[in-house]
Amino acid sequence: MNPTTSAHIDPSTLQTFPSGPESIPALGVRPNPSAQTQTTSSTSTSTSSSIPTATGLRQRFNKIGNDLDAATDHPAVQNAKGAAAKQIDQLRQALGRVGFVRDLEARTGVDRVVLVLGGAFA
Repeated sequence: MNPTTSAHIDPSTLQTFPSGPESIPALGVRPNPSAQTQTTSSTSTSTSSSIPTATGLRQRFNKIGNDLDAATDHPAVQNAKGAAAKQIDQLRQALGRVGFVRDLEARTGVDRVVLVLGGAFA
């Protein structure tokens, strides 16, 4: 093809693909072809469900935060916290037997476990 010649594209051969959120099936958004304009009522309340549906990004973020707060009450999480606290107490007792660490803790006012673990990861 000569670069100085303009190209002609037949519009009937072009394909169109949907764009926007409705084109992503995972979002669950489907276009309503029968509705010209779609109005939403934010003042309607549903008595069938006591848990409100998270619609906006901020609401979904808050819902995830609330779910994580509720997860801390789970027995497995409580057991893990107890085991971690027990190991930290054992480490604190072992570090208390080292004179240098006790002196450093007294001079800085920083807990000996934080001093040693912070120094190890720094």
